[in-house]
Amino acid sequence: YKTEVMLFRSGDFLSFANMPDGNPVRAVGIVTQVKIHYDKKKRPMAFITFEDFTSSIEAIAFADTYAEFSTLLQVESMVLVEGKVNIKTENDDPKIIIDKAIPLERVWEKYSKQLCLAFRSDEIEEKTILQVKKIIQEHKGKCPVLINVIGSGGVEYLLRSRGIYTRPNPTLIQQLQESLGERNVWIETVNGSA
Repeated sequence: YKTEVMLFRSGDFLSFANMPDGNPVRAVGIVTQVKIHYDKKKRPMAFITFEDFTSSIEAIAFADTYAEFSTLLQVESMVLVEGKVNIKTENDDPKIIIDKAIPLERVWEKYSKQLCLAFRSDEIEEKTILQVKKIIQEHKGKCPVLINVIGSGGVEYLLRSRGIYTRPNPTLIQQLQESLGERNVWIETVNGSA
């Protein structure tokens, strides 16, 4: 899941300390601990520890949020959470106030804005173009495909197909990168690129 962590997060957990209180964030990680507490109305809420590949962070799911997403916020679950950075004082570690949780399997569908491909027209073979087309057709979906063609003399053309849509996923990205090169395939995500 390293691809999803790197692609769909707002930043690593350590970077949240440099964000202002209340800043919206997306965090991707594995739930390693859940501590249940009760609010003043005796409704369950949770303090949840997430880990990514760099560090860990505590997140808080207040009662309404926890009621809605408790099945996803379990130990060993890989999830993306949307929320806000919470920093009470300068010396406090940042926390995330959770607004929403999404299972990692659904983040590609929800956060992929468009699949972007790039190649030089004078360097690509027709065989490769046909292979790329076949790969995209094997992963039909609703995500548009944007093609950046660099012509002779460095002139760039942006092409957006009206009829070719795909379903981004790790297999699709890997296959396209094998055909076009790693730097020539990327996903534009909702609120950012990666």
